[in-house]
Amino acid sequence: MRNKSKRDEKQEFLDEIISSKRVPSRFELMQMYRMEKDKDSCIRWSLAKALVNRYTPESEAMLRRMACDKDGLVRIEAIDSLCIGREEATLPLLRRKMRQADDYLERGYAVLSYFDVWLNRYGYRRESMSRYLKSVEGLYAQEEHLWVLAMYERNRYFAGEKEALQKLKAILLDKGINDYYVLRAVISVMEEMMNVFNKDKIKEILKEFLDCEPAGLQGVKAEAEKVLESEAIVGVLFLDNKNTGLSQVLESIGNFRMDDMQILFASAGIMPGAEIESEVVELMKQREGVDLREEQYPKPVMNAHWYDFIVSVGIKICEEDYSFQRIIHMFENTDETMLDMVSAEQMVGKVADYIWDTYSKYLGK
Repeated sequence: MRNKSKRDEKQEFLDEIISSKRVPSRFELMQMYRMEKDKDSCIRWSLAKALVNRYTPESEAMLRRMACDKDGLVRIEAIDSLCIGREEATLPLLRRKMRQADDYLERGYAVLSYFDVWLNRYGYRRESMSRYLKSVEGLYAQEEHLWVLAMYERNRYFAGEKEALQKLKAILLDKGINDYYVLRAVISVMEEMMNVFNKDKIKEILKEFLDCEPAGLQGVKAEAEKVLESEAIVGVLFLDNKNTGLSQVLESIGNFRMDDMQILFASAGIMPGAEIESEVVELMKQREGVDLREEQYPKPVMNAHWYDFIVSVGIKICEEDYSFQRIIHMFENTDETMLDMVSAEQMVGKVADYIWDTYSKYLGK
């Protein structure tokens, strides 16, 4: 049996990170950074896909360079992975792609990542969303490809332009459009947009689409039926200063112990530290049998539109800074270094109970 080639070893290394979705260590990141100039485009494509698992400024800079790779698939994957970005230099690069890229997929993924980078950099406030909409106004007006326009409408909806849902509906119900990829993209966007507060409206649109009995589009019908049968998930973000201690524990407890409650928990820090506290890592190994550093790392708020609720932990936050979400203030005075598991479990339970008690009419139970 012959030994594995270096190429095979690199591919297996990257494939494991991609398939497991785990957070690469800093040592592994250094290994990954050395693959940017690999002669094999498959290695470069896998690298671009794997880099999304952990943000660093070096990763963002590398993805910007890879977004100009000679291979089209590598470019598209790098542009997609730039959703983790937050540096000013990334925005003009993505704008050039949105304006000039010949491949509609490059333009579309640039549209998506531009919005995410804008959120990561400027926050999810009405003022910043107003500036975002103005910044893409001309590009949106000149775009003609319906697949790309679906991505713009997705962003416009999250930015507060609720009529964007009607634009998506018009594409979906237009009997002259029988492009599988366009219709599937619209349904996928609607699925991402769906939350407990708008699920009835979105599901009514999908029912209307299915009532039209789109001929020859069985795959699209199956996608729509899947979304109709799905339940909207509530997104909850625990936000503290460093995201190295209690907020990480709360996220983990929520997702390990509350997975039957239609609530997805996440955590972030205003000024995140370098690594999760060793005491937290050991605590979670003992209680849940997982290495938390393979699952998480301290990070700032990213992709803020994913969350319906923000729970402030040990900090006071201004509701105007998160004007698209509902803020839960009950733990503002809690010490974020507190690591008592019983107390942490009670905190998660209180958040879940508050959401169910206050918003039960939306949750369907």
